[in-house]
Amino acid sequence: MRWAIGVAAISGASAVVFGAVSAHIAGGLDVAQTGWIDTALKYQIWNTLGLLAVGVLGQVWASSRLLMISAIAFAAGILMFSGSLYGMALADIDLGIVTPAGGLCLIAAWLFLVLASMVSPRKLNRL
Repeated sequence: MRWAIGVAAISGASAVVFGAVSAHIAGGLDVAQTGWIDTALKYQIWNTLGLLAVGVLGQVWASSRLLMISAIAFAAGILMFSGSLYGMALADIDLGIVTPAGGLCLIAAWLFLVLASMVSPRKLNRL
């Protein structure tokens, strides 16, 4: 699950970059674009922390299918949800259909983390 920690680090760094870029071009964005970026940043940061936690838990507990699915769903959700909002705001690309799919991935990621937390660490490596 070390890969999840690396992806979380990249996601965290890119959130800082997107935040800095949007702060410098804020005057050139309309209200909708600014809102999309703000939403994308909030979701990216919080879900990056979730992905980081899953990666660390995979190292501490034991890697499991439940944690792996959670990590994949976090990574896909961050990319699809926040990425589509950045694309809509900064590149005027209509990715509106991707955003809800990314949101569903993020919900699934948290729910798989819940499932993983309900299983004893000894049983996790069998799931």
